[in-house]
Amino acid sequence: MGNILNFEKEYPDAKVILLERNYRSAGNILKGASAVVARNPDRKKKTLWTQNEPGEKIDLYTATDEMDEARNIADTIKKNVNGGGYSLNDIAIFYRTNSQSRALEDTLRREGFAYQIYGGLKFYERKEVKDILSYFKVALNPLDTIALKRIINTPPRGIGQTTMERMEAAAREEGTPLSAILDDIDSIEDINQRTRGKLEAFREILSKVRTFSATLDSTDALSQAMEATGYMNWLTEDKKNESLSRMDNLSELVNAAAEFAERTGDASMLSFLDQASLVADADRVEDGEGGGAVKMMTIHVSKGLEFPFVFVTGLEENLFPHARSKEDVNQLQEERRLLYVAMTRARERLFLSHAESRRMLGVSQVNRPSHFLDDLPDEILNRRRSLYRSSYNAAYPASAGGTGKTSYKSKRSAWPETKEEEKSIDGLKVGMKVSHPNFKTGVIRKIEGRGDKGKITVYFPHFGAKKMVKKFAKLEVIK
Repeated sequence: MGNILNFEKEYPDAKVILLERNYRSAGNILKGASAVVARNPDRKKKTLWTQNEPGEKIDLYTATDEMDEARNIADTIKKNVNGGGYSLNDIAIFYRTNSQSRALEDTLRREGFAYQIYGGLKFYERKEVKDILSYFKVALNPLDTIALKRIINTPPRGIGQTTMERMEAAAREEGTPLSAILDDIDSIEDINQRTRGKLEAFREILSKVRTFSATLDSTDALSQAMEATGYMNWLTEDKKNESLSRMDNLSELVNAAAEFAERTGDASMLSFLDQASLVADADRVEDGEGGGAVKMMTIHVSKGLEFPFVFVTGLEENLFPHARSKEDVNQLQEERRLLYVAMTRARERLFLSHAESRRMLGVSQVNRPSHFLDDLPDEILNRRRSLYRSSYNAAYPASAGGTGKTSYKSKRSAWPETKEEEKSIDGLKVGMKVSHPNFKTGVIRKIEGRGDKGKITVYFPHFGAKKMVKKFAKLEVIK
Protein backbone atom coordinates (compact mmCIF):
# COMPACT_ATOMS: atom_id res chain seq x y z
CA MET A 1 0.00 0.00 0.00
CA GLY A 2 2.91 2.34 0.76
CA ASN A 3 4.11 2.13 -2.85
CA ILE A 4 0.79 3.55 -4.04
CA LEU A 5 0.56 6.27 -1.40
CA ASN A 6 4.15 7.45 -2.01
CA PHE A 7 4.05 7.20 -5.81
CA GLU A 8 3.50 10.93 -6.42
CA LYS A 9 6.34 11.87 -4.06
CA GLU A 10 8.77 9.56 -5.82
CA TYR A 11 7.57 10.51 -9.31
CA PRO A 12 6.50 14.17 -9.05
CA ASP A 13 6.09 14.56 -12.84
CA ALA A 14 3.61 11.70 -13.10
CA LYS A 15 0.05 12.55 -14.10
CA VAL A 16 -2.65 11.21 -11.79
CA ILE A 17 -5.94 10.13 -13.39
CA LEU A 18 -8.69 9.49 -10.87
CA LEU A 19 -11.05 6.60 -11.64
CA GLU A 20 -14.08 7.91 -9.81
CA ARG A 21 -16.99 6.39 -11.70
CA ASN A 22 -18.49 3.17 -10.36
CA TYR A 23 -20.34 1.03 -12.90
CA ARG A 24 -21.42 -1.73 -10.54
CA SER A 25 -23.31 -0.60 -7.46
CA ALA A 26 -26.59 1.21 -6.98
CA GLY A 27 -26.32 4.82 -5.80
CA ASN A 28 -27.19 4.25 -2.14
CA ILE A 29 -24.69 1.39 -1.84
CA LEU A 30 -21.92 3.51 -3.32
CA LYS A 31 -22.82 6.45 -1.08
CA GLY A 32 -22.60 4.29 2.02
CA ALA A 33 -19.33 2.62 1.03
CA SER A 34 -17.77 5.98 0.12
CA ALA A 35 -18.74 7.43 3.51
CA VAL A 36 -16.94 4.59 5.28
CA VAL A 37 -13.68 4.67 3.32
CA ALA A 38 -13.55 8.49 3.23
CA ARG A 39 -12.55 8.42 6.92
CA ASN A 40 -9.17 6.91 6.10
CA PRO A 41 -6.63 9.75 6.50
CA ASP A 42 -4.12 8.31 4.01
CA ARG A 43 -6.68 7.81 1.25
CA LYS A 44 -6.25 9.65 -2.04
CA LYS A 45 -9.00 12.27 -2.16
CA LYS A 46 -11.61 11.48 -4.78
CA THR A 47 -15.38 11.61 -5.20
CA LEU A 48 -16.95 8.37 -6.30
CA TRP A 49 -20.09 8.60 -8.44
CA THR A 50 -22.38 6.47 -10.56
CA GLN A 51 -25.11 6.93 -13.11
CA ASN A 52 -26.97 3.96 -11.65
CA GLU A 53 -30.28 4.55 -9.89
CA PRO A 54 -30.14 5.06 -6.08
CA GLY A 55 -31.94 1.75 -5.61
CA GLU A 56 -33.18 0.36 -2.30
CA LYS A 57 -31.85 1.66 1.00
CA ILE A 58 -29.11 -0.35 2.71
CA ASP A 59 -30.68 -2.70 5.23
CA LEU A 60 -29.04 -2.54 8.70
CA TYR A 61 -30.19 -5.28 11.06
CA THR A 62 -29.44 -5.44 14.80
CA ALA A 63 -29.59 -9.12 15.76
CA THR A 64 -29.86 -10.49 19.28
CA ASP A 65 -27.13 -13.10 18.68
CA GLU A 66 -25.35 -14.89 15.85
CA MET A 67 -28.17 -17.42 15.40
CA ASP A 68 -30.73 -14.62 15.11
CA GLU A 69 -28.45 -12.93 12.57
CA ALA A 70 -28.37 -16.16 10.54
CA ARG A 71 -32.15 -16.63 10.82
CA ASN A 72 -32.75 -13.11 9.52
CA ILE A 73 -30.52 -13.82 6.53
CA ALA A 74 -32.35 -17.07 5.79
CA ASP A 75 -35.74 -15.34 6.06
CA THR A 76 -34.60 -12.55 3.74
CA ILE A 77 -33.31 -15.06 1.19
CA LYS A 78 -36.60 -16.95 1.34
CA LYS A 79 -38.63 -13.81 0.64
CA ASN A 80 -36.47 -12.70 -2.27
CA VAL A 81 -35.98 -16.08 -3.93
CA ASN A 82 -39.61 -17.17 -3.65
CA GLY A 83 -41.28 -14.59 -5.85
CA GLY A 84 -38.70 -11.86 -5.36
CA GLY A 85 -37.00 -12.31 -8.69
CA TYR A 86 -33.64 -13.55 -7.39
CA SER A 87 -32.01 -16.98 -7.55
CA LEU A 88 -29.66 -18.51 -4.97
CA ASN A 89 -26.79 -17.89 -7.40
CA ASP A 90 -27.43 -14.13 -7.09
CA ILE A 91 -26.80 -14.12 -3.33
CA ALA A 92 -23.53 -13.85 -1.40
CA ILE A 93 -22.81 -13.80 2.34
CA PHE A 94 -19.56 -12.24 3.56
CA TYR A 95 -17.89 -12.55 6.97
CA ARG A 96 -14.65 -11.24 8.49
CA THR A 97 -13.34 -14.57 9.84
CA ASN A 98 -13.84 -18.15 8.71
CA SER A 99 -15.25 -19.28 12.06
CA GLN A 100 -18.33 -17.07 11.55
CA SER A 101 -19.57 -19.34 8.77
CA ARG A 102 -20.71 -22.11 11.16
CA ALA A 103 -23.92 -20.48 12.42
CA LEU A 104 -24.74 -19.34 8.89
CA GLU A 105 -24.09 -22.79 7.42
CA ASP A 106 -26.21 -24.55 10.04
CA THR A 107 -29.15 -22.21 9.46
CA LEU A 108 -29.02 -22.37 5.65
CA ARG A 109 -28.79 -26.15 5.82
CA ARG A 110 -31.82 -26.41 8.12
CA GLU A 111 -33.80 -24.12 5.81
CA GLY A 112 -32.92 -26.26 2.80
CA PHE A 113 -30.74 -23.68 0.99
CA ALA A 114 -27.75 -25.05 -0.90
CA TYR A 115 -24.55 -23.10 -0.33
CA GLN A 116 -20.94 -23.07 -1.48
CA ILE A 117 -17.87 -21.87 0.43
CA TYR A 118 -15.50 -19.87 -1.77
CA GLY A 119 -11.80 -20.03 -1.00
CA GLY A 120 -12.16 -22.51 1.87
CA LEU A 121 -13.91 -25.52 3.32
CA LYS A 122 -17.29 -26.00 4.93
CA PHE A 123 -17.09 -25.89 8.71
CA TYR A 124 -17.21 -29.62 9.46
CA GLU A 125 -14.69 -30.33 6.69
CA ARG A 126 -11.98 -28.17 8.27
CA LYS A 127 -8.94 -30.06 9.51
CA GLU A 128 -9.00 -28.96 13.14
CA VAL A 129 -12.73 -29.69 13.48
CA LYS A 130 -12.32 -33.17 11.99
CA ASP A 131 -9.28 -33.80 14.19
CA ILE A 132 -11.01 -33.06 17.50
CA LEU A 133 -14.16 -34.95 16.54
CA SER A 134 -11.98 -37.90 15.50
CA TYR A 135 -10.68 -38.19 19.07
CA PHE A 136 -14.24 -38.77 20.24
CA LYS A 137 -14.97 -41.15 17.36
CA VAL A 138 -12.04 -43.36 18.36
CA ALA A 139 -12.81 -43.10 22.08
CA LEU A 140 -16.43 -44.13 21.54
CA ASN A 141 -15.93 -46.52 18.61
CA PRO A 142 -12.69 -48.56 18.74
CA LEU A 143 -13.42 -49.95 15.26
CA ASP A 144 -12.97 -46.54 13.59
CA THR A 145 -9.50 -47.17 12.15
CA ILE A 146 -9.64 -44.18 9.81
CA ALA A 147 -10.16 -41.75 12.70
CA LEU A 148 -7.41 -43.46 14.72
CA LYS A 149 -4.87 -43.06 11.93
CA ARG A 150 -5.87 -39.41 11.62
CA ILE A 151 -5.15 -38.48 15.24
CA ILE A 152 -2.48 -40.86 16.52
CA ASN A 153 0.22 -38.34 15.59
CA THR A 154 -1.90 -35.16 15.59
CA PRO A 155 -0.63 -33.04 17.19
CA PRO A 156 2.84 -34.48 16.52
CA ARG A 157 3.86 -36.89 19.30
CA GLY A 158 6.58 -38.90 17.59
CA ILE A 159 4.47 -41.85 16.41
CA GLY A 160 5.56 -42.26 12.81
CA GLN A 161 4.66 -44.38 9.82
CA THR A 162 7.00 -47.23 10.78
CA THR A 163 5.32 -47.59 14.19
CA MET A 164 1.90 -47.55 12.52
CA GLU A 165 2.93 -50.33 10.14
CA ARG A 166 4.13 -52.45 13.06
CA MET A 167 0.88 -51.80 14.91
CA GLU A 168 -1.11 -52.91 11.86
CA ALA A 169 1.02 -56.04 11.53
CA ALA A 170 0.38 -56.89 15.19
CA ALA A 171 -3.37 -56.28 14.74
CA ARG A 172 -3.45 -58.68 11.76
CA GLU A 173 -1.49 -61.27 13.68
CA GLU A 174 -3.80 -60.99 16.71
CA GLY A 175 -6.94 -60.70 14.60
CA THR A 176 -8.05 -57.59 16.51
CA PRO A 177 -8.96 -53.96 15.62
CA LEU A 178 -6.02 -51.59 15.37
CA SER A 179 -7.08 -49.66 18.48
CA ALA A 180 -7.09 -52.87 20.56
CA ILE A 181 -3.33 -53.13 20.06
CA LEU A 182 -2.97 -50.07 22.28
CA ASP A 183 -4.15 -52.30 25.15
CA ASP A 184 -1.55 -54.92 24.22
CA ILE A 185 1.50 -52.88 23.29
CA ASP A 186 3.80 -55.80 24.12
CA SER A 187 2.46 -57.62 21.05
CA ILE A 188 4.01 -55.00 18.76
CA GLU A 189 7.38 -56.26 17.52
CA ASP A 190 10.56 -54.22 17.13
CA ILE A 191 9.58 -51.05 19.03
CA ASN A 192 11.84 -49.49 21.63
CA GLN A 193 10.97 -48.32 25.11
CA ARG A 194 10.66 -44.69 24.02
CA THR A 195 8.08 -45.55 21.36
CA ARG A 196 6.26 -47.75 23.84
CA GLY A 197 5.98 -44.77 26.18
CA LYS A 198 4.50 -42.61 23.41
CA LEU A 199 1.85 -45.21 22.63
CA GLU A 200 0.99 -45.53 26.31
CA ALA A 201 0.62 -41.75 26.58
CA PHE A 202 -1.68 -41.72 23.54
CA ARG A 203 -3.75 -44.54 25.05
CA GLU A 204 -4.12 -42.45 28.22
CA ILE A 205 -5.34 -39.48 26.16
CA LEU A 206 -8.05 -41.63 24.57
CA SER A 207 -9.06 -42.84 28.03
CA LYS A 208 -9.44 -39.24 29.20
CA VAL A 209 -11.52 -38.32 26.14
CA ARG A 210 -13.73 -41.35 26.79
CA THR A 211 -14.24 -40.17 30.37
CA PHE A 212 -15.04 -36.62 29.25
CA SER A 213 -17.69 -37.96 26.89
CA ALA A 214 -19.29 -40.09 29.60
CA THR A 215 -19.25 -37.56 32.44
CA LEU A 216 -19.48 -34.06 30.92
CA ASP A 217 -21.86 -32.23 28.65
CA SER A 218 -20.72 -31.77 25.08
CA THR A 219 -19.35 -28.22 25.48
CA ASP A 220 -17.16 -29.12 28.47
CA ALA A 221 -16.14 -32.42 26.90
CA LEU A 222 -14.92 -30.66 23.77
CA SER A 223 -13.13 -27.91 25.71
CA GLN A 224 -11.31 -30.37 27.96
CA ALA A 225 -10.42 -32.65 25.05
CA MET A 226 -8.81 -29.74 23.21
CA GLU A 227 -6.51 -29.24 26.21
CA ALA A 228 -5.94 -32.91 27.17
CA THR A 229 -4.92 -33.87 23.63
CA GLY A 230 -2.45 -30.98 23.48
CA TYR A 231 -4.22 -29.68 20.38
CA MET A 232 -5.01 -26.18 21.63
CA ASN A 233 -1.53 -25.76 23.12
CA TRP A 234 -0.04 -26.89 19.79
CA LEU A 235 -1.93 -24.15 17.94
CA THR A 236 -1.19 -21.53 20.61
CA GLU A 237 2.55 -22.10 20.37
CA ASP A 238 2.50 -21.86 16.56
CA LYS A 239 1.21 -18.23 16.54
CA LYS A 240 0.74 -18.17 12.76
CA ASN A 241 -2.40 -16.57 11.30
CA GLU A 242 -3.54 -19.98 10.06
CA SER A 243 -3.25 -21.41 13.57
CA LEU A 244 -5.17 -18.48 15.02
CA SER A 245 -7.95 -19.12 12.51
CA ARG A 246 -7.98 -22.78 13.52
CA MET A 247 -8.30 -21.80 17.17
CA ASP A 248 -11.30 -19.66 16.24
CA ASN A 249 -12.85 -22.65 14.47
CA LEU A 250 -12.37 -24.85 17.55
CA SER A 251 -14.00 -22.17 19.68
CA GLU A 252 -16.88 -22.20 17.21
CA LEU A 253 -17.11 -26.00 17.50
CA VAL A 254 -17.82 -25.52 21.22
CA ASN A 255 -20.44 -22.94 20.27
CA ALA A 256 -22.01 -25.43 17.87
CA ALA A 257 -22.31 -27.99 20.66
CA ALA A 258 -23.92 -25.44 22.97
CA GLU A 259 -26.40 -24.37 20.28
CA PHE A 260 -27.27 -28.01 19.50
CA ALA A 261 -27.89 -28.75 23.19
CA GLU A 262 -30.21 -25.75 23.54
CA ARG A 263 -32.10 -26.53 20.34
CA THR A 264 -32.61 -30.24 21.06
CA GLY A 265 -32.40 -30.45 24.86
CA ASP A 266 -29.68 -33.11 24.48
CA ALA A 267 -26.25 -32.11 25.81
CA SER A 268 -24.56 -35.50 25.42
CA MET A 269 -21.35 -35.74 23.43
CA LEU A 270 -22.56 -38.86 21.64
CA SER A 271 -25.64 -37.07 20.26
CA PHE A 272 -23.61 -34.06 19.12
CA LEU A 273 -21.08 -36.36 17.47
CA ASP A 274 -23.89 -38.14 15.61
CA GLN A 275 -25.27 -34.75 14.52
CA ALA A 276 -21.86 -33.56 13.33
CA SER A 277 -21.38 -36.77 11.33
CA LEU A 278 -24.77 -36.36 9.67
CA VAL A 279 -24.00 -32.74 8.79
CA ALA A 280 -20.59 -33.68 7.37
CA ASP A 281 -22.21 -36.39 5.22
CA ALA A 282 -24.84 -33.91 3.98
CA ASP A 283 -22.13 -31.38 3.14
CA ARG A 284 -20.42 -33.88 0.88
CA VAL A 285 -23.49 -34.00 -1.36
CA GLU A 286 -23.03 -31.96 -4.55
CA ASP A 287 -23.75 -28.28 -3.81
CA GLY A 288 -26.63 -26.57 -5.53
CA GLU A 289 -27.24 -29.24 -8.11
CA GLY A 290 -29.93 -27.90 -10.41
CA GLY A 291 -31.18 -25.03 -8.25
CA GLY A 292 -28.08 -22.93 -7.64
CA ALA A 293 -26.40 -22.14 -4.33
CA VAL A 294 -25.76 -19.20 -1.99
CA LYS A 295 -22.11 -18.12 -2.14
CA MET A 296 -20.31 -17.75 1.21
CA MET A 297 -16.81 -16.35 1.74
CA THR A 298 -14.53 -14.15 3.80
CA ILE A 299 -14.31 -10.56 2.66
CA HIS A 300 -10.70 -11.08 1.58
CA VAL A 301 -11.85 -13.77 -0.85
CA SER A 302 -14.63 -11.54 -2.24
CA LYS A 303 -12.23 -9.06 -3.85
CA GLY A 304 -12.88 -8.81 -7.59
CA LEU A 305 -16.29 -10.49 -7.40
CA GLU A 306 -19.78 -9.01 -7.63
CA PHE A 307 -23.30 -10.17 -6.82
CA PRO A 308 -26.78 -8.65 -7.13
CA PHE A 309 -27.59 -9.46 -3.49
CA VAL A 310 -24.99 -9.22 -0.67
CA PHE A 311 -25.03 -9.73 3.11
CA VAL A 312 -22.14 -8.41 5.22
CA THR A 313 -22.26 -9.94 8.70
CA GLY A 314 -20.62 -9.50 12.10
CA LEU A 315 -20.21 -5.71 12.09
CA GLU A 316 -19.12 -5.55 15.74
CA GLU A 317 -16.18 -4.11 17.63
CA ASN A 318 -13.31 -6.64 17.93
CA LEU A 319 -14.71 -8.60 15.01
CA PHE A 320 -14.99 -5.98 12.27
CA PRO A 321 -12.75 -4.11 12.85
CA HIS A 322 -10.87 -7.11 14.16
CA ALA A 323 -9.36 -6.91 17.65
CA ARG A 324 -5.88 -7.52 16.21
CA SER A 325 -6.20 -4.40 14.03
CA LYS A 326 -7.53 -1.81 16.47
CA GLU A 327 -4.19 -0.83 18.02
CA ASP A 328 -2.50 -0.23 14.65
CA VAL A 329 -3.56 2.82 12.64
CA ASN A 330 -2.52 1.25 9.34
CA GLN A 331 -4.34 -1.98 10.10
CA LEU A 332 -7.45 -0.06 11.10
CA GLN A 333 -7.39 1.75 7.76
CA GLU A 334 -7.11 -1.63 6.05
CA GLU A 335 -10.23 -2.77 7.95
CA ARG A 336 -12.11 0.24 6.55
CA ARG A 337 -10.94 -0.63 3.06
CA LEU A 338 -12.14 -4.18 3.60
CA LEU A 339 -15.62 -2.95 4.49
CA TYR A 340 -15.61 -0.72 1.40
CA VAL A 341 -14.68 -3.77 -0.70
CA ALA A 342 -17.44 -5.84 0.89
CA MET A 343 -20.13 -3.21 0.35
CA THR A 344 -19.19 -2.51 -3.27
CA ARG A 345 -19.43 -6.20 -4.22
CA ALA A 346 -23.22 -5.58 -4.19
CA ARG A 347 -24.91 -4.43 -7.37
CA GLU A 348 -28.55 -4.02 -6.27
CA ARG A 349 -29.22 -4.93 -2.64
CA LEU A 350 -26.96 -4.67 0.42
CA PHE A 351 -27.74 -6.03 3.89
CA LEU A 352 -25.51 -5.23 6.88
CA SER A 353 -25.90 -6.86 10.30
CA HIS A 354 -24.38 -7.02 13.77
CA ALA A 355 -25.24 -9.08 16.84
CA GLU A 356 -25.72 -7.70 20.34
CA SER A 357 -24.15 -10.86 21.77
CA ARG A 358 -22.04 -13.60 20.26
CA ARG A 359 -20.66 -16.80 21.73
CA MET A 360 -16.97 -17.28 22.32
CA LEU A 361 -15.80 -20.67 23.65
CA GLY A 362 -19.43 -21.48 24.40
CA VAL A 363 -19.99 -18.38 26.52
CA SER A 364 -22.14 -15.43 25.43
CA GLN A 365 -20.30 -12.12 25.14
CA VAL A 366 -22.00 -8.74 24.73
CA ASN A 367 -20.70 -6.78 21.74
CA ARG A 368 -20.84 -3.15 20.71
CA PRO A 369 -21.70 -2.37 17.09
CA SER A 370 -18.76 -1.55 14.86
CA HIS A 371 -17.88 2.14 14.97
CA PHE A 372 -17.71 1.97 11.17
CA LEU A 373 -21.52 2.00 11.22
CA ASP A 374 -21.43 5.53 12.66
CA ASP A 375 -20.17 6.78 9.29
CA LEU A 376 -23.18 5.62 7.26
CA PRO A 377 -25.59 8.44 6.31
CA ASP A 378 -28.92 7.90 8.01
CA GLU A 379 -30.96 8.78 4.93
CA ILE A 380 -29.71 5.72 3.01
CA LEU A 381 -30.39 3.21 5.81
CA ASN A 382 -33.36 1.02 6.63
CA ARG A 383 -32.73 0.15 10.30
CA ARG A 384 -34.34 -2.90 11.85
CA ARG A 385 -33.97 -4.45 15.30
CA SER A 386 -34.74 -8.02 16.29
CA LEU A 387 -37.72 -8.98 18.43
CA TYR A 388 -36.06 -12.29 19.25
CA ARG A 389 -34.72 -12.88 22.77
CA SER A 390 -31.56 -14.97 22.91
CA SER A 391 -32.11 -18.45 24.34
CA TYR A 392 -28.60 -18.58 25.79
CA ASN A 393 -28.40 -15.08 27.26
CA ALA A 394 -31.69 -14.59 29.09
CA ALA A 395 -30.15 -11.98 31.37
CA TYR A 396 -29.63 -9.66 28.43
CA PRO A 397 -32.55 -7.26 27.87
CA ALA A 398 -34.76 -8.01 24.89
CA SER A 399 -34.35 -5.74 21.88
CA ALA A 400 -36.93 -3.10 21.15
CA GLY A 401 -39.08 -3.91 18.17
CA GLY A 402 -39.72 -2.01 14.98
CA THR A 403 -37.51 0.31 13.01
CA GLY A 404 -35.72 3.38 14.22
CA LYS A 405 -33.90 6.41 12.91
CA THR A 406 -31.66 7.00 15.91
CA SER A 407 -27.96 6.97 15.09
CA TYR A 408 -25.62 4.52 16.78
CA LYS A 409 -23.72 7.41 18.35
CA SER A 410 -26.69 8.24 20.57
CA LYS A 411 -27.21 4.61 21.55
CA ARG A 412 -23.73 3.96 22.93
CA SER A 413 -24.71 4.70 26.54
CA ALA A 414 -27.36 1.95 26.43
CA TRP A 415 -24.80 -0.82 25.92
CA PRO A 416 -24.28 -2.58 29.26
CA GLU A 417 -20.57 -3.35 28.85
CA THR A 418 -19.38 -0.22 27.08
CA LYS A 419 -17.43 1.20 30.00
CA GLU A 420 -15.95 -2.19 30.83
CA GLU A 421 -14.77 -2.73 27.27
CA GLU A 422 -12.92 0.59 27.30
CA LYS A 423 -10.82 -0.41 30.31
CA SER A 424 -7.38 -1.84 29.66
CA ILE A 425 -4.22 -2.76 31.52
CA ASP A 426 -0.98 -2.72 29.51
CA GLY A 427 -2.88 -3.42 26.29
CA LEU A 428 -5.06 -6.18 27.78
CA LYS A 429 -8.75 -5.57 27.02
CA VAL A 430 -12.09 -7.29 27.49
CA GLY A 431 -12.73 -9.78 24.69
CA MET A 432 -9.08 -10.50 23.97
CA LYS A 433 -7.90 -14.11 23.72
CA VAL A 434 -4.99 -14.87 26.03
CA SER A 435 -2.91 -17.86 27.03
CA HIS A 436 -1.81 -18.81 30.55
CA PRO A 437 0.97 -21.29 31.42
CA ASN A 438 -1.38 -23.39 33.57
CA PHE A 439 -4.92 -22.63 32.38
CA LYS A 440 -4.06 -22.48 28.65
CA THR A 441 -6.36 -20.50 26.30
CA GLY A 442 -9.02 -18.15 27.65
CA VAL A 443 -10.96 -14.94 27.04
CA ILE A 444 -10.75 -11.75 29.14
CA ARG A 445 -14.20 -11.08 30.61
CA LYS A 446 -13.60 -8.20 33.05
CA ILE A 447 -10.94 -5.67 34.04
CA GLU A 448 -10.88 -3.82 37.37
CA GLY A 449 -8.44 -1.18 38.51
CA ARG A 450 -5.20 -0.02 36.89
CA GLY A 451 -1.54 -0.94 36.71
CA ASP A 452 0.09 -4.00 38.26
CA LYS A 453 -2.47 -4.08 41.08
CA GLY A 454 -5.40 -4.21 38.66
CA LYS A 455 -7.49 -7.38 38.51
CA ILE A 456 -8.31 -9.32 35.36
CA THR A 457 -11.06 -11.94 35.12
CA VAL A 458 -10.44 -14.54 32.42
CA TYR A 459 -12.75 -17.38 31.38
CA PHE A 460 -10.88 -20.62 30.66
CA PRO A 461 -12.98 -23.43 29.10
CA HIS A 462 -11.20 -26.09 31.15
CA PHE A 463 -11.11 -24.26 34.49
CA GLY A 464 -13.91 -21.68 34.42
CA ALA A 465 -13.50 -17.99 35.37
CA LYS A 466 -10.30 -16.98 37.14
CA LYS A 467 -9.60 -13.55 38.70
CA MET A 468 -5.91 -12.62 38.70
CA VAL A 469 -3.80 -9.67 39.79
CA LYS A 470 -2.13 -8.20 36.71
CA LYS A 471 1.37 -8.30 38.18
CA PHE A 472 1.21 -12.07 38.68
CA ALA A 473 -1.19 -13.07 35.92
CA LYS A 474 1.41 -14.24 33.35
CA LEU A 475 -1.04 -13.68 30.51
CA GLU A 476 0.09 -13.54 26.91
CA VAL A 477 -2.14 -12.06 24.21
CA ILE A 478 -2.89 -14.40 21.31
CA LYS A 479 -2.55 -12.08 18.33
